[in-house]
Amino acid sequence: MDKGYFAGMNCTCMAYSENECCCDADWTEPEIYKLREQVKEYAGVAYQLLGGDTAAMDDLYDMLREDKFIDDCDEWIEDDT
Repeated sequence: MDKGYFAGMNCTCMAYSENECCCDADWTEPEIYKLREQVKEYAGVAYQLLGGDTAAMDDLYDMLREDKFIDDCDEWIEDDT
């Protein structure tokens, strides 16, 4: 992510916020991009700690999904790719 990024920076319709915008600009807060990167990093670390065991990784995801946390993280990662 560009360090100069701010929410709505590519807005061409002169909106003050996402709810006013009609040009489909990206209003995602920079903190969300940082969190997405951290989620990817932590998933990689968890995979390494589990010895590359995909079944154990699936079990970990299932456990986290019960709290609906990982579903949100998956959505953030999918939005970013």
